[in-house]
Amino acid sequence: MRTGHWAVAAVLAAGLVCVAAADEPRQPGATGVFVPGPGRDLGIAVLDTKQLQDELKLTAEQQQKLKPVAEAHAAALKKRRADREITAEYEAAQAEAKKAVEQTLTPDQLKRLTQIERQAAGVYALWDETTCKALDLSAEQYPKVATVIEKFRTDSRRQPGERFTAERERVEKLRKAAVAELVGVLTDAQKKTWKELVGEPFDTGRITFQPIATPFSVGLMRSASRKDG
Repeated sequence: MRTGHWAVAAVLAAGLVCVAAADEPRQPGATGVFVPGPGRDLGIAVLDTKQLQDELKLTAEQQQKLKPVAEAHAAALKKRRADREITAEYEAAQAEAKKAVEQTLTPDQLKRLTQIERQAAGVYALWDETTCKALDLSAEQYPKVATVIEKFRTDSRRQPGERFTAERERVEKLRKAAVAELVGVLTDAQKKTWKELVGEPFDTGRITFQPIATPFSVGLMRSASRKDG
């Protein structure tokens, strides 16, 4: 399995062509690339985050439908915290909760949720091949995009003795600057697409984003060492 992943990564590094992901209920969150917070994505966060519920304008009927889902997930999380060995059981509970949320939300709500995911991801949104495909990046743009992401990764590392609040503020400034630099790489048409992909600004300050490496993102980051042309 590991060998196969690296083989795919090598192909992507060489050609860097965005491949359409398989049909799933929601993109790109459904791919698993966007994970705000350890082990969960915004689909699950909808269950207990009022900020998201308000933004998505959940109806009373939707809230009522998701109430037992939220309770079941909370119970599974509590059990997981008490016993770290039940990983598989908790992952199954997560998948069930995520599926229930995605089946309850309307297409417009799911679209908005994915837009918020991209905002929370910042430059890491380009680690997702679905987003990359939508932008239709050129071969010349890939190394530039990868360089912006790599610079952000390096600069945003925690500094020795840095307090949590100070670190969060510093990284948020770096994130905004990196996104602005990323947008600068795009053509006017791509900038319009990007704006549609992220939607209206949403305060993602309370969302902890944890990117997950995939064969595609590995290939993308390897392209940072490639020369244009």
